[in-house]
Amino acid sequence: MLTRGTGRRVTVRGGGECLHGQSIGDDLVVDLRCLDWVVVNPNGRSVTANGGATWGSVVRALRVSTLRAYEP
Repeated sequence: MLTRGTGRRVTVRGGGECLHGQSIGDDLVVDLRCLDWVVVNPNGRSVTANGGATWGSVVRALRVSTLRAYEP
């Protein structure tokens, strides 16, 4: 692995919606935002979201189904 020999830290950035700054790193940041997809299965009452999906993507995908997302 790239970081093992160099001592660098790896931070994974998903949708970038972290309130505490955990998606920001000083060394190597693996950005998953391009993997922003959501699949809704209304019959199975489930949602599958990829690593870069944002909460907004989930809410938009659910609008066309009978399922609803919790929005505080």
